[in-house]
Amino acid sequence: MTPQPKISVAFADDKDSERKSILRSLNNLNNCCVLFSSTSGRDMIFKLQTLKKLPDIILMDMEMPCCDGLLATTICKRLFPQIKIVGLSSHCSFAVISEFISEGGSAFFSKYLLDKESVCYRAYAEKDVFEKYLEKVVKCNDVFFDPLLQFNSDKNYKTNPTFSIIKNRFPELKDHEIIYLQLNAAGFSKPEIKTLMCREVATIKKYYEKLSKFFGAQTHSDLTSICLNYGIVKMVHLYERFKLFEE
Repeated sequence: MTPQPKISVAFADDKDSERKSILRSLNNLNNCCVLFSSTSGRDMIFKLQTLKKLPDIILMDMEMPCCDGLLATTICKRLFPQIKIVGLSSHCSFAVISEFISEGGSAFFSKYLLDKESVCYRAYAEKDVFEKYLEKVVKCNDVFFDPLLQFNSDKNYKTNPTFSIIKNRFPELKDHEIIYLQLNAAGFSKPEIKTLMCREVATIKKYYEKLSKFFGAQTHSDLTSICLNYGIVKMVHLYERFKLFEE
């Protein structure tokens, strides 16, 4: 019998201890191989840009500085739409989960799923549950939720993806202008955006000047704030008052 190819995984988490824990858990799985880890959403996006072969799955922590998991997911699904992204958090809100799924996330897991020593892990009725969930994400196109979250997409939050919001409110915006706005909100510099968008710095500068005038922004930070207000950019801190789990 021909062995099944392993699931290639990359993951992002800003906490060193969490990255080590996730790496240990993934290395103990028979059906996975880890391509790399990242310390932030920005780091993840840059590393993906350099790869010849992309991972099957990204495990994305939600609460990371500057470019958090929600914004990183929006950008990754624009730049690398074929990758399946799994949200990963030990304390999150139904609102964040719903927004994450609306931005193209394939599944959402509690980090307790990885910790076999935790009290919460005992709630799972089977062994190797994380491995089985990852296989389900790769093989099925249905959106999948860790049952520990008790999240029901029909009963909880209904949200609109950014592409729908932009299409309805700002149909005049071009695709390259939208991705520029999101990369700017993620804290990328003009040279970094040049690399990610394969444009010249002068062209990136023109994007900024045009869009700043369009939205009446004075600075890059102003432009980000306006994009947040209009829903062109979504970030986790907007939903922090609706926590599911507390640290």
